[in-house]
Amino acid sequence: MSGVLKNLHFGFTVSDLPRTIAFFRDCMGFEVEREGHDAPEDTAHFVGVPGADLIYCVIKAPDHTIEVMQYLGPQDRRRLEGRPCDVGFSHLCYLVDDVDAFIAKAAAFSMYPVNPPLSFPTHGARGIYMRDPDGLTIEIIQNLPQA
Repeated sequence: MSGVLKNLHFGFTVSDLPRTIAFFRDCMGFEVEREGHDAPEDTAHFVGVPGADLIYCVIKAPDHTIEVMQYLGPQDRRRLEGRPCDVGFSHLCYLVDDVDAFIAKAAAFSMYPVNPPLSFPTHGARGIYMRDPDGLTIEIIQNLPQA
């Protein structure tokens, strides 16, 4: 049988690996599992991009793992400017106990709201999209008190 056994990680390419690690570790409270730099020829073969070279960090989050990568090559790499409505866009979503406190804490790590938080009474929640300078987007949700 060749079925899927489990999810191993979500991967994101960033421009500043230390900044992104600090956000997930120091703001979110996640654990850095390992950091590395594989042989460039192996990376180029694996990802199918000639000249690809990257440094990475694997971060343990509750119920999942995140891999963040900063490419050092090739020189012609580009920055994507995706919007949530664009095909291929992605985000992570986390439940927090206080959206406003999270927004204040995240600002120190260059993670900012795209708009003020919005309440969804029919869902019993309040939430917000936040984005860092690389476009890494997280959705933050807080459960509203039951009436």
